Amino acid sequence: MDEAKRLLAEAGYPNGLDVEMISSPTSYHRTSQAVVIDHLSRAGIRASGAPVTSAEDVARRNEGNFELNVQGVGLSFPDPDGAFLAVESTLFTKLEDAQISDLFARQSVESDPAARADLVRQLQERMIDQVSIITVGWQQFFWAIQPKVRDLYPPLGWTDSNWDHVWFEE
Repeated sequence: MDEAKRLLAEAGYPNGLDVEMISSPTSYHRTSQAVVIDHLSRAGIRASGAPVTSAEDVARRNEGNFELNVQGVGLSFPDPDGAFLAVESTLFTKLEDAQISDLFARQSVESDPAARADLVRQLQERMIDQVSIITVGWQQFFWAIQPKVRDLYPPLGWTDSNWDHVWFEE
């Protein structure tokens, strides 16, 4: 915590920093918000704010009208195309980074697997450096499947699920 406080002082906040944190009203988000507020306070960042309605949460994120936001959706995408769509500037991060956009465009059309892997690595490094999303927890997905369920292949993340081909054998 000493290092965090030193960095705050170096950034011009020797007495800490006051910020507003919003989240939607689900119990998961309320609990996460309480934990994050507690952890930030230890570093001298005083976060305040109560959960807002889901509609207000979405509207404020879309407008970029927030300082901190607790979300239950993360970047668990099996492909860079999906991850990029979660942080592009038209969504709530409002991130505009020419290097990220260029790397994304180049990797999405690269046909050589090794060259694409290198572009994706560069994209990941740039996103980690630029994106203002911090993962504080990880949820694993478990799939319980009965033997009679056919053509169900559990997805790598919840965002790429397509169930129209799944059927139940009588």
